[in-house]
Amino acid sequence: MNLYAEFRADRRIRKVVLALLAGCFMLLSEHALAIDISDDFDDNKKNTAIWGADTKRGDGHLNEVQGHLEFTVTSPIVKSEDTFKRLLKARGPYNANWETQIDLVNSTIPSKDLQISSFGIDMYHCEDSNDYLYAELYASHYFGPPPIKGFHAEIATDDVVIDWLDTGDLAGSGLLTGSVRFAFDSVRKIISVSYRYRDGDWIPFGSYDIDAAGWSMTSADQFCFKVYGWSKRMRVAEGKMYGDNFRAKGFTPVVPQLLDPNGGEIVPAGQSDYPITWEAPSETEKFKLQYSMDKGETWETIVNNISGSSHEWEVPVPKSNKKACLIKITGYTALGDWVGTDESDEPFTIEVASITAPIKGEIVPKGTVNYSVGWVTHGISGNVNDAQVFYTLGNSGIWKKAVGTLVDPLTGFLWNVPSPPNPIKAKLKVVFKDLSENRVATAISNVFRIE
Repeated sequence: MNLYAEFRADRRIRKVVLALLAGCFMLLSEHALAIDISDDFDDNKKNTAIWGADTKRGDGHLNEVQGHLEFTVTSPIVKSEDTFKRLLKARGPYNANWETQIDLVNSTIPSKDLQISSFGIDMYHCEDSNDYLYAELYASHYFGPPPIKGFHAEIATDDVVIDWLDTGDLAGSGLLTGSVRFAFDSVRKIISVSYRYRDGDWIPFGSYDIDAAGWSMTSADQFCFKVYGWSKRMRVAEGKMYGDNFRAKGFTPVVPQLLDPNGGEIVPAGQSDYPITWEAPSETEKFKLQYSMDKGETWETIVNNISGSSHEWEVPVPKSNKKACLIKITGYTALGDWVGTDESDEPFTIEVASITAPIKGEIVPKGTVNYSVGWVTHGISGNVNDAQVFYTLGNSGIWKKAVGTLVDPLTGFLWNVPSPPNPIKAKLKVVFKDLSENRVATAISNVFRIE
């Protein structure tokens, strides 16, 4: 887009608004590989889970400071342009609806001829970056005062601008704030552009038929996005031009995304068909699945070199419940090139056995005869010959054998509850053993009270 500065600046003199689109944006449709993205830039550092490579030209700088994404130029190139762009990792699909927007501020004051500054969103055909569309908030001083500020958009095919839009002057030399938004209708193949001036309503700006524009896209293609700051022949001081509150809906991840188990689930040990599910970009052909029972310290392979978006996992059977489990998925192209890796956001539990009675916080009357202790087991039924029950009181850490009658090693126990002198918290433990008295599994209850 080397030529767009002169092209758009000339149009700004006319101060016109072209090709306004009546009506409202279409609602986003659901689709298989949809994710929502937001970045308020409040952590004051680049979120590498959202943003990819940066590109820089001249003296442009793009940094997160004071809760926004700020563009500065300290030593401008006198006869050329300064810019900095940040790539969004996720992509907009050609075969599904999506929407993206960003809030913008421009308080720069161009004071000399040909000085321009702007901040916006640059979207383009991922397979052909010469097909692009951008929308921005700009400030310009062109052919004499006063400077003008407004919203501008252009579309290009084969690096040639085929149409443009401009609001003309909205704020003169004063502060201009607002937002720009793109929305894609995947049925009509139309990208709609709108802007919001200060805190007003969204205003339809224009729309473009991607097929009619000659972008030559197929259902497997995607749109790429960058947010950018841009200026020409002028210094941009700190705090004068920035973006904030980036939002995107209906986008496609560019790395595999694990869906389930993703954290907090109870996965029954020994289940032969627990579904692991994921989504991934179209270029990902093969996947490797791994699991960890120690929060990622060590990993075991589940399956390698599979395709699709799900796998029926034969869950392992550890000797006790494991609460620090993770799944990892790694994707590869058809040629074996690494695409990306994702793992469970939070640990899940592989459950061998759990005590169902007493429940957490329950008050068990002291001295109760034949209190019914219950449990469930997973994946160990063929190996269990006996179940031994123990209890502990307070914080002693001492386990004592419970007195009572075993009803069934796979289901429960009738407990003769002790009579401590004062109300006290307690726990139960069940140790499952096979015919050879080897420990098969262990389950520990939540804390309850004996009163």
